[in-house]
Amino acid sequence: MSKIIDRQISKHFKGKGHFGRDTLSSFLTDLDPEITESALTWRIHDLVKRKVIDT
Repeated sequence: MSKIIDRQISKHFKGKGHFGRDTLSSFLTDLDPEITESALTWRIHDLVKRKVIDT
């Protein structure tokens, strides 16, 4: 996943505290309307693994 998307996520969710998978999925779908459910799951896993987001 690109650093640009990482920055967009950090900027969008900064100061919002906790947010759910649905909220993040909606945001990622807005960035890429053709993303599949399995790709969403992988991207979220990757974001957690790289500590862009926390669980």
